[in-house]
Amino acid sequence: PGCGGGARGGAPLPPKRPQLAEYTIAVLPAGGAGTRLWPRSRRSTPKHVLPLGESGRPLLREAYDRASTLASEVFVLTETVQRNIIRKVLPELDSAHLILEPAARGTTNAYGLAALTLRETHPNAVMLVMPADHVVSGRAGVTKAVRAAVRAAATTDSLVTVGPKPRFPRSEEHTPALQARRNLGVRCKLVKKK
Repeated sequence: PGCGGGARGGAPLPPKRPQLAEYTIAVLPAGGAGTRLWPRSRRSTPKHVLPLGESGRPLLREAYDRASTLASEVFVLTETVQRNIIRKVLPELDSAHLILEPAARGTTNAYGLAALTLRETHPNAVMLVMPADHVVSGRAGVTKAVRAAVRAAATTDSLVTVGPKPRFPRSEEHTPALQARRNLGVRCKLVKKK
């Protein structure tokens, strides 16, 4: 007994998976005016509620399900006028997991609101932001990259970004699809907090 054998004296037990962080909270930004994919996307049907992925389900539903496998809790960040739109896609989402902006003030301000809101209740958590309006393929690669990013954020006191490896110069704020494939790759970048 106690000589490296596993249960019933067989092979050693596999090592435990390292904990990512004491607590990881995913935040799904789901807002916007519905203008990027006009005329398909409108104020009443913004991009994140459209079935644009391969599954035929709304992008928000896909993002929520993906985030649920990576985080301890999932919050949706949106503006007050989209509350009912969000509830139609995610009827199980309770009010406590909905962060509402009184009015849209841009992506940076929304992320700041989420960080300040979550800091009140979970000051030591890692906040993982996963946009609700992206088509994501290559799930295994994305999961691996996100887990590495969360681990880095939890252990280095850094802001970590994950995105597709660029293939050409691009000035747009958002990337329409995150594909973790060999020909595209995924990379993590550490940015030290000051």
